[in-house]
Amino acid sequence: MLLADALVLQVAADALPDDIRVDSFAWALLAAVVIAGVGISMAIPSAQNSVLGSVSEEAVGKAAGTNSVMRELGGVFDADDAGKAQTFIQNYLRGEIK
Repeated sequence: MLLADALVLQVAADALPDDIRVDSFAWALLAAVVIAGVGISMAIPSAQNSVLGSVSEEAVGKAAGTNSVMRELGGVFDADDAGKAQTFIQNYLRGEIK
């Protein structure tokens, strides 16, 4: 249930910045960032416990290593996608994309 609650918080955080423009006050993003941080801090430990709890004791090391690699790769691709999205939004708000 905790993982589902965390995902609901992530969706809520993603929906908040829809009204934010280039000239918006910086505090407008604070709520979205805080909610996203709470959501992800709830989701990651739950996911790790699920992964490690679903394997035998002999395979815990392999599962932990695989989980760590996947988490790192996810962070790399997520940072890349976030950069692309930010660039697109900035160009759209400047009127360079119609």
